[in-house]
Amino acid sequence: MFGWFRRWRMNRGRAIFRFWDGQRDRLADPMVIHRSLLEHGEFNWETTPALIDVDNDKISSDALRITADATRKAFGVPELIDGGLTETELLQLLVQFSLYLSSLKKSISPPQTSPAATAPKPSGNSTTKPASDSGSTCDASKPVAVTG
Repeated sequence: MFGWFRRWRMNRGRAIFRFWDGQRDRLADPMVIHRSLLEHGEFNWETTPALIDVDNDKISSDALRITADATRKAFGVPELIDGGLTETELLQLLVQFSLYLSSLKKSISPPQTSPAATAPKPSGNSTTKPASDSGSTCDASKPVAVTG
């Protein structure tokens, strides 16, 4: 009965991507998915999805095929006939993953670092008097007798 709550508590705070593969909810390491997308032979994260403009009905069939193939392989999702996702659902999954990565980048802050130590730089106008002008009554060239 409380299995979902136990799973939620165990995964809280962990960078785990959850998605629907057409049959069930799955969990995946976002770094493994991202690496798989980057290593795909034809897919380019920056340019390939941009060639698919569904809002203007301008769809490059090559870009759609490449994006669907890269997404299917990265997420391990079967084709629709085998119980997987349609190409439209694959595009939605990629958008969902992209938004997830953006939220991760915003939530991860760089580690606190101390400012680099710098050596003191002598200024041209020193206000320190030379030792001979210090006002000392002791002559450094003569030994001082200490009585005790």
